[in-house]
Amino acid sequence: MRSLETVLVAIIVLALGARVLRGSWMGSRLLGGLLALAFGAHLVFEGVRLPILPAYLAGLWCIGGLFGAAPAKPRRAGWRRALGWVGGVVTMALVAFPPALFPIFRLPTPPGPFPIGGTIFSLADESRREPFGPDSNAARHLVVRAWYPAAPGTGGRPMRYADPRELASPIISLLPEALTRQYRYVRTHTEYDADLADGVFPVLVFSHGYTSYLAQNTPQMEALASQGYLVFSIGHSHDATAVIHPDGRVATLDPEVIASLRGMIANQDSVMAVMGDRMAALERAKAPEERQAAFRAFAEMNPPRIARSAPVWAADTRHLLDQFRRADGPGGMGRFVGKLDTTRIGIFGMSFGGSNAGLVCSLDPRCKAGVNIDGQQFGDLINGSLATPFMIIASDPTIAIHRPIYDRLVGPGYLIKLVGTQHMGLTDLPYLAPWVFRTIGLTGTMPVARSEQLMTDYLTAFFDQYLKGKVSPLLAQTGSDDVVVESKNR
Repeated sequence: MRSLETVLVAIIVLALGARVLRGSWMGSRLLGGLLALAFGAHLVFEGVRLPILPAYLAGLWCIGGLFGAAPAKPRRAGWRRALGWVGGVVTMALVAFPPALFPIFRLPTPPGPFPIGGTIFSLADESRREPFGPDSNAARHLVVRAWYPAAPGTGGRPMRYADPRELASPIISLLPEALTRQYRYVRTHTEYDADLADGVFPVLVFSHGYTSYLAQNTPQMEALASQGYLVFSIGHSHDATAVIHPDGRVATLDPEVIASLRGMIANQDSVMAVMGDRMAALERAKAPEERQAAFRAFAEMNPPRIARSAPVWAADTRHLLDQFRRADGPGGMGRFVGKLDTTRIGIFGMSFGGSNAGLVCSLDPRCKAGVNIDGQQFGDLINGSLATPFMIIASDPTIAIHRPIYDRLVGPGYLIKLVGTQHMGLTDLPYLAPWVFRTIGLTGTMPVARSEQLMTDYLTAFFDQYLKGKVSPLLAQTGSDDVVVESKNR
């Protein structure tokens, strides 16, 4: 919780205790005054958020009751007194727990020497028509978010983490928009529109997961920018929950995607049964040829609409790469003139974005290193090979899905398994509601600080080695208790 709301909740709990215990009239008046003061300071300096609602209601009840408390009241019967105690304890729990279950989280401190700047801009690809949006005659439009090494002492306002609309999925309401509004209070370590640092920097391009959002994996973006990388994240229109342009336009999720994924959820028992069988076949396969055949059978389960996105995302990424060589005008790319080392470009992504990284690196020689964070591979890579240095970071249950692609790597390759993680544990989701999502098994048992640190460490080590030429001792190790590392052709 934030500082003032922590004080507010603590005083409300004391005030509830005072009403249950019916303390002195003067003490109640003093506590009521402190509570009113804490209320005002919290609302002015921090702002309202939904999980504090029970505390707000209890606080208002306490203020009225404490200021109007009589010096003495008749003693109640034993069972009524006990019932009052139970009610008080339950109320205190309802006040204290929701803010802790859905916190305003803090992003980890970036490890590098550079302060971080950030910006958001739109791109239009006039050579392509929009394949998924409502106007099939319109050009394909994207939104790009950048993190970059900033000049020291530039100041500026912190860049917001994400728009609440980006976090409210219309497919499955893990976090309804009424709750995601609170994440506008999350402070990043990124200064909006800060001046760039002096120098020319290697470039990284990231793609989010399917139906995810532009700011996904912000801890990794900030960490990499702080260590001297220009990092660009692409919002893939109509395949993300919401892509919000700087001028306020919103590209919403394609209704066909919503219908397709809701259909899978509605038939999840049969889907999970088939998926389990095919995953078991993948896990049993020993020879590369067996794994390829088992992977193709597993991939047949993917909805056709999702498969259609693979070449579109690859084209989105390659269009951004084209802009790096044309960054010579005003607009969103103008600030990066003379700062982009286009001979050192890395492509990475998470989930479907990780699949996109593999596909782009197999198609475009401008990719000098690529990382797939737990994405099942789409496109033609399953039938070809990849000589570009490539790393796969896998969650614990999905390692078998990645082996057929690892088999195809003929250049330097790494397969990193993070023990005790689940697929969604490799996103920012563990920050949004750590205890809730861990309890229901959505993010795995590995502590969020550890999983985030491991992703950052391996991404940094890999890109440092293959884009900056810094040999990394971490990549030479075989892992630890919670990491298993395989490598080839180094």
